[in-house]
Formats: sequence, C-alpha cells, structure tokens
Amino acid sequence: MIKVIEGYKIKPGEDIYPLLLKMRSQIVQYPGFVGAENFADTRDRSIIAMVSTWQDVQFWEVWEKSSIRKILLEQAKGFLEEEPRTKVYKIQPTTNWGN
Repeated sequence: MIKVIEGYKIKPGEDIYPLLLKMRSQIVQYPGFVGAENFADTRDRSIIAMVSTWQDVQFWEVWEKSSIRKILLEQAKGFLEEEPRTKVYKIQPTTNWGN
C-alpha cells in the first residue's frame, strides 16, 4: 500500500473544502482507492493536506493522470497561493524497515 500526501497553500479568505469534497467524490470511484483524510495545519490554517491511501502506486498513477483530476486541480488554482505539492510514500512496516 501507499500513502499520497497532497499539500495546498490556500489564499487568505478562500474556502477550498467544497472543491476537496468534490475531488473526494470522484476519487472514491477509482480502482485501488482505499481512503482519504483532510488535514489543516493547527498553526497556519492556510495550509491543508489531503492524505489518500491506495492499494498500489499503479492505481494512484491512473488517478494522477486522469482528466477529472486535472480539471479539479485547474479549478483549485484560483484558491491557491502556490502549486500543490505531492509526495508518494510506500507504507513500510517497522519489521521490514530498511528492506
């Protein structure tokens, strides 16, 4: 399994949560999607993250390249101060750490 962390820096006064809900309603339809959570920085409310879990990186890549994701990210540009940041991490059990 993998975790994908997408970070967003929101412009002051903007509310991107409706767009994140729209994104989530689309992402759940993709094979290999396991779940997602949204996080808001406790010190800087303009920084938020969506953390999604996927069965494998290949499933994530299908979503990443999808036209609907590209459309939603284009819509998000008006809310954002900078480009979203995306990191993909393999879930690594501590019993296999270093392998």
